[in-house]
Amino acid sequence: MNVTETIRTFLEFFGERGHQLIPGSSLVPPDDDQVLFTTAGMHPLTRYLEGRPHPQGRRLVGVQRCLRTTDLDEVGDDRHLTVFQMLGSWSLGDYDGPQSLRWGWELLTDRLGIGRERLYATVFGGDEQVGPDLPSWQTWTDLGVPVERVARPARAVRTRSCLRGPATTRRRARRAPTSAGWSSGTT
Repeated sequence: MNVTETIRTFLEFFGERGHQLIPGSSLVPPDDDQVLFTTAGMHPLTRYLEGRPHPQGRRLVGVQRCLRTTDLDEVGDDRHLTVFQMLGSWSLGDYDGPQSLRWGWELLTDRLGIGRERLYATVFGGDEQVGPDLPSWQTWTDLGVPVERVARPARAVRTRSCLRGPATTRRRARRAPTSAGWSSGTT
């Protein structure tokens, strides 16, 4: 399966489950944003993830170009991403995490054909501030992922290094207008 087929399969899978296709946003966010570049697929949806209603509904799916600068010195090998497309599906208060996990598992194993024995899951194990993610733990168990194969990482592991560095610091100087509306259909 090539990249185009993977993207099409992803979008169709979530479209069949009531998700509305949203267009990708500019790689360079608007001037009122706090970051220099779009570093994650969820970034353009921040205001909706914080509770504002999205004009296309509560189930969304899309493809977003992203840029990360934390690994620029290591570009050129097969382990570092700098500019890439991120696939995303979102529930804006419509369904819970366990449903998302079940659909992700179905997509990976049934639609994309990845062998179940090749997949692993991680679940936040809790810390002094937040308890363990028991609903996710139970979902993976129900799906047949052996409990001994599910890691329970410390909170520090959950911190995304991609959210640090030059891409996360907004310059005060006014930038030139950017072209808007990169479409998820464009690759």
